[in-house]
Amino acid sequence: MENLIGSDDDNAEYEGDGESEEGNQEYEEDDESQESDPNFEEYDESENSDPEYEEDERQIEDEDHMDDIMDVDNNIQDVDVDMGDFTLNVESDVEGSCINVVHGHEPEDMEVINNEEFESLDEGSDQDRERRALIKNLRKEKRCSLGVVHKQSFSVGDKFNSKKELKEAIDLHALESRRNLFFKKNDNVRLRAQCRGVVPVTNKGQVGSQATTSKRKGKELKTQKVTCGWYIHASRSNPESDWFIRTLNQTHTCLQTRKLRACTASLISKKIFDQVEANPDIPLRAIQDHFQKTYQVGVSMDKVFRAKDKARKHVTGDYTKQYELLRDYVLELQATNPDTTVKIDVCSEPNPDSPTRQFRRIYVCLGPLKKGFKACLRDLLGFDGAFMKGPFPGQVLSAVGLDSNNGIYPLAYGIVESENTESWKWFLDNLGDDLDLGRNSNFTFISDRQKGLHTAVEQIFPNAEHRYCIRHIHDNMRKRWRQTEYRDHLWRCASATTIPEFEHLMKEFSQYDKEACEWLKQIPPKHWARSHFSGRAVSDVLISNMCEVFNGKIEKGRINLSLDV
Repeated sequence: MENLIGSDDDNAEYEGDGESEEGNQEYEEDDESQESDPNFEEYDESENSDPEYEEDERQIEDEDHMDDIMDVDNNIQDVDVDMGDFTLNVESDVEGSCINVVHGHEPEDMEVINNEEFESLDEGSDQDRERRALIKNLRKEKRCSLGVVHKQSFSVGDKFNSKKELKEAIDLHALESRRNLFFKKNDNVRLRAQCRGVVPVTNKGQVGSQATTSKRKGKELKTQKVTCGWYIHASRSNPESDWFIRTLNQTHTCLQTRKLRACTASLISKKIFDQVEANPDIPLRAIQDHFQKTYQVGVSMDKVFRAKDKARKHVTGDYTKQYELLRDYVLELQATNPDTTVKIDVCSEPNPDSPTRQFRRIYVCLGPLKKGFKACLRDLLGFDGAFMKGPFPGQVLSAVGLDSNNGIYPLAYGIVESENTESWKWFLDNLGDDLDLGRNSNFTFISDRQKGLHTAVEQIFPNAEHRYCIRHIHDNMRKRWRQTEYRDHLWRCASATTIPEFEHLMKEFSQYDKEACEWLKQIPPKHWARSHFSGRAVSDVLISNMCEVFNGKIEKGRINLSLDV
């Protein structure tokens, strides 16, 4: 420190002490002069004391001494600091500085940048305006692609082929901009659309420059509503020419809304057409959620249902129109598949002169399948019925056989009004004609225990062997006996290959549950037990699985029967 502090500082210190002594002498002389003055009165603190002032002084003193209070529980130890790690930074050029700084090295020359050498882009330059305009357009295009803002849909001079096309464009603009538009003028040569939105204004009681106040009691004064200024006007020169936009104002000053009159089922069906075409089974809830997230408008489930139905009709066509194409479809089917049998049954018409008839039944047996089944010489067919789905009424009757590799072989199918004795008799009559089966033919059929089918087989083919599917028998048994042991006993009895083995297994079943065994004995063993089969079909199948597989394959066809060729 001796190198830093000189003798001049010591002299300055002593001189300061001398000045303080002279000041003290002056104060003492003033006190003596005041005491000698007869008008001088000594100030008494006790007489002029203010309690509130003293309380404030005590609070200030307490606050000043708050720093002296130690937190014993959260005591922080002092940190040892090495002053050698710090350097002295003193501005030596300042006047009055009495410290001589010892520099360890010469100061480096600092590089000064001249700002005048750089060209600045002020807000008024052409280059800056072009740059900001380009950035603005790029941001707007990005927001438009994300659906954040609405693109300008119209411009003066736009051409439309018809009024319907123009109105659809206006409705689409209302949906995308979420504004309620209406047609103020709508005739053969003019069309004017305006916005129903109301411009928001500041009402009474709100804060702002537009806020109004009134001292009048009672009802508040009604203020005039200011409507949005958006409008579009289109016209055409004559009823046969195209429509052109003449004038328009595309600036909306109103607020957006989630309730739109233009959001109809027809408009929604056009927006979801691609979704319904890709997935006809798309749930209604998925369509509703997608539409609300995309356009931010509210749609009811009933409106979504009607919109999906309209979109489905556009994709598949009106199902009632398919019956008009039925005869053309039959002719095309017979032309492309020789020796094909197709028979159509219609309801009786009270008026015989009527050119139309109501559809009732149809039977189809393709020629190549018929020829292949006859060549296979495997006298086994499975019968089954399945309900139609969608808007089409009725049921599908099918006849499915097995080929030499035990694969399913669809032979014939039909669509009837219901599965009953009359419809099965009509189906079996046509099938017998195609396969040249007489009443005395020894054919084998397998099916479920449908009463109408059992009666029809006995009447059309009395000598045929009719098997019952074990799975359907077990389904009937499960209504009363649901344990797996009943299923095991039933399967062992049905799989027995000899009559003695069958009788032994039936006795075991009777010992397990006599009531269930008696119920099973009511079904003749020739219909479900392998030991009682004739063997003419050269097959010991016990279930009609071939028909179930076929019904699963045509499930989509039972929903959509499109005959467009």
